[in-house]
Amino acid sequence: MKRIGPFLSLLGLLALLIPSSSFGEEKEKEVIKLEDITVKGEAIPYSFDPGTVNTIGSDQFENLRLNRTSDILKEIPGIEIGNYNQGGVANVFSMRGFRSCGHGGDAAIYIDGIPLNEGESHADGYADMNVIIPLEIEKLEVYKGPSSVLSGNFARAGTVSFFSRKKGRYNLLKTEYGSFSTVDVQGAFGTKLGVGSGLYNNSAFQFYRTDGYQKNSKWLKGNFSTRFSYDLTDRLDASLSFRFHGSDWHAPGYIPEDQFKDEDWAKKQAVNAEDDGGKKEFYTQRLDLGYDLTDKFRFLYWAYSTQQNFTRFAKFGYNPGGQTERNYDRTVYGTGTSLNFDSSLSSIPCLGVIGAEFYYEETDWLRWNTSNRVRTAGTQDRKFIPNVIDSGAKKSHLMG
Repeated sequence: MKRIGPFLSLLGLLALLIPSSSFGEEKEKEVIKLEDITVKGEAIPYSFDPGTVNTIGSDQFENLRLNRTSDILKEIPGIEIGNYNQGGVANVFSMRGFRSCGHGGDAAIYIDGIPLNEGESHADGYADMNVIIPLEIEKLEVYKGPSSVLSGNFARAGTVSFFSRKKGRYNLLKTEYGSFSTVDVQGAFGTKLGVGSGLYNNSAFQFYRTDGYQKNSKWLKGNFSTRFSYDLTDRLDASLSFRFHGSDWHAPGYIPEDQFKDEDWAKKQAVNAEDDGGKKEFYTQRLDLGYDLTDKFRFLYWAYSTQQNFTRFAKFGYNPGGQTERNYDRTVYGTGTSLNFDSSLSSIPCLGVIGAEFYYEETDWLRWNTSNRVRTAGTQDRKFIPNVIDSGAKKSHLMG
């Protein structure tokens, strides 16, 4: 918390200076046509995909009051969300009969092409959408079923792909204040830097805190993201983006069924509960280059990295003792390239993607037995390094 404290304090001060309102400023009436960059690095519109695809636009992210970005999935038919109410712990959702999406490895989840799934961490495929700011999202695409080889082996139930706002001019602000000292302040801003230049910036922030309706439920969360985009020529464009997430929380732990059914008793912790909770720091950086070879062929290159330190104190049970501390120190590097085409083959329309990607992930996995966050014994010390080199082509779509 030493490193994230000053940043969260700065966001908290900003929250106090901004009056409560739904929106501070409306977007300027400007329409800018942008190339779609889907999943990892693909410029093919989802409408050509043979699977079922649900989309949610920026209007719903603005109009719905979302403290957690994952709650937007309630708007997708066929998806059910399970809320653990454990602060910064990722919630679970089910899709296409798979019930371990988000908190497990049944769904591939991306933000601007960066995978959130963790190869070996809190759970195999665990993906924390708390690092995403609701107001920064331009579009959400949910692919049901393993419809694209680009999504990897976590896309058993499907793929959830978030796209933040790119270029454009807008100023958005949302503030909320509610019960249990709950405060949520979000802002998203887009501008063109300089007159006559092709340089744009898109930035967003979120400050969130709550005492929670249960005992020991305080949660403090801060998010910040920024992207610089530059049109170097009519054919060549580049962007550089950064993301930061800091979170510190206390969790009420789990309660037995008879306590859950009692409305007043359910607000308290279990008899033998301990000080569950955790903290997390999360950073990403990404570089994108796009070059239009012709109006039918587009070349893409991308590289990204992720750094994460995640600690969770948790007790699964109601007897005395049993709390553990788990720490995951994770580093990811990825790079890839693809050729996207929308042309014809023997006068038959044909479009597709050919590309390759390298992915490296390293996780230091530590566990201790604890008593109210005090370590009593070390139990596990492991390191996982999955390396993936993937190449191939997405199935082309031929339309007679």
